[in-house]
Amino acid sequence: MQDKHYNYDALLLMNEDDFSKSSSVKKSGNLMTLDQKKLGVNFVTLQKENIENSALDLNQYYLESLKIKKLNGLLSPSFEYDNYKGGN
Repeated sequence: MQDKHYNYDALLLMNEDDFSKSSSVKKSGNLMTLDQKKLGVNFVTLQKENIENSALDLNQYYLESLKIKKLNGLLSPSFEYDNYKGGN
């Protein structure tokens, strides 16, 4: 699956199960496409490493976006600090 045809915005809006399935399908597709090409061994090794790292980064980004979504709509904590004039 080529990245330019992949909808990352839709992927990030999915629930956790769908995200996991879709990202696994994308990673498997990329690895399979790479294996089907007649390319140098060193190049293939580097690309596989890049695909693995990209999958990990995407998963980490998704988990961070879930944390942010959980905070939406919550009240911010109250606080009182002295300002530079000595008031609150």
